[in-house]
Amino acid sequence: MATATVYAYGGTVNLVLPPGGGALANRTTTLRIDFSNAYQGSGVFFGPGDIMRVWLWVPASNAFVPVAIVQNNPNASLVTWLQGVLNGTAMAQNIITVNSSELQVNKVTDDVIMANLTVPENITIGDPFAPTLKALNFTLPPIALEVRGFDGQFNDQVINALPSGWNLTIAITAEPAWVRVWIPQWLGPTYWMAEGTNNLQVVTTYTSP
Repeated sequence: MATATVYAYGGTVNLVLPPGGGALANRTTTLRIDFSNAYQGSGVFFGPGDIMRVWLWVPASNAFVPVAIVQNNPNASLVTWLQGVLNGTAMAQNIITVNSSELQVNKVTDDVIMANLTVPENITIGDPFAPTLKALNFTLPPIALEVRGFDGQFNDQVINALPSGWNLTIAITAEPAWVRVWIPQWLGPTYWMAEGTNNLQVVTTYTSP
């Protein structure tokens, strides 16, 4: 079995936004954003880069469903590899590469992480997924996030068996955080305040079938 391990830091926030009006009346209101700076790896590793993952709340599933990855690593082999690992998921249909000026994830201090996506991204979910998921297609506008951690650290672990046969294990050391979110196209010039986590270290291990 082949494995790949990636080390990163970043943040996570669940957003429950007020409904839009006018042309934005049907925009999504409930989503999860997690972002990271992948700085080191072993096994299959395509070099450092910044990553933003987008999850949508799907009422029919009563769950957040991952639907997109935006990343700035220019190595085209990374996209091909991720498409294979994530095959059978909605996320595999939306692996979007931008340049390093369009997506940045930076550590200001150990307790403060900034992420900034400066370009809109169309997120489209097609076959073979259910109409309830395909109906959630939307454009993610430019978004900036500031994570400020506080209180004590905690550890978490998530294990996922992917449809492709790969197994994904994510070990996280994190702290609770306040998160300021700027989405000017949706919320105007003011920021939205939410709760999230400052992910001090994220170790992601991919294990092949």
